[in-house]
Amino acid sequence: MLSKNYHLTFTLFALMIALTIYALGQLPAGTELPVHYNIQGEADRYAPASSALWFVIGMAAFTALLINFLPALDPRMKNVENTRPAIRGMVNGFVLFSAILHGGMVGQALGYPFEIMQSLLVAMSLMFLIMGNYISKTRSNFFIGIRTPWTLTSETVWVKTHRLAARLMVPVSMVVLILALLGYYKTLFPYLLFGMIATMLIPVIYSWFAYRAERVRDLESSGDS
Repeated sequence: MLSKNYHLTFTLFALMIALTIYALGQLPAGTELPVHYNIQGEADRYAPASSALWFVIGMAAFTALLINFLPALDPRMKNVENTRPAIRGMVNGFVLFSAILHGGMVGQALGYPFEIMQSLLVAMSLMFLIMGNYISKTRSNFFIGIRTPWTLTSETVWVKTHRLAARLMVPVSMVVLILALLGYYKTLFPYLLFGMIATMLIPVIYSWFAYRAERVRDLESSGDS
């Protein structure tokens, strides 16, 4: 089951492992790589190259496994099975995000002109673009998607909320990706990052309004009857 439709994921992991082995063979002993940046894109924390590169791979693998297997604990198994294509898309999107950041770290370490802020925005926009194409296909569950008290209470609210999220995530991700590739990330980074985050916050707020409107309709219908 795990190998089904995860060809991209396994390919990316193989590339990250191969790239790590190659990079560690090229870097001088004791080389440290930046592992944290401030909002200006300046490195403010470092770690040994081996630890930094393998950590990215390990975290990507751990998160991918969680996304894939946690839904199996959900009591709404029919909904989980209907959500499986979206789960695979989210796993692929997250591993692609990790692979781009990993590649940027290796590129910087080997002296190539990689900008971490640009890599971050490109990685995030591609991840959100992939997830945006799948998120509307999810069905109510406790592990994947926009899980608010209102989406988990009403399947209708869940569907409406995730359709809105898809309509926001896809175009915003494309705009951020284009601007990042064109080099506007240096001046617009905080705004572009906020735009990506807003695509998730707006549907959360919307889910409350959608649920409230549904409740009002239900009360009106019961009153008419």
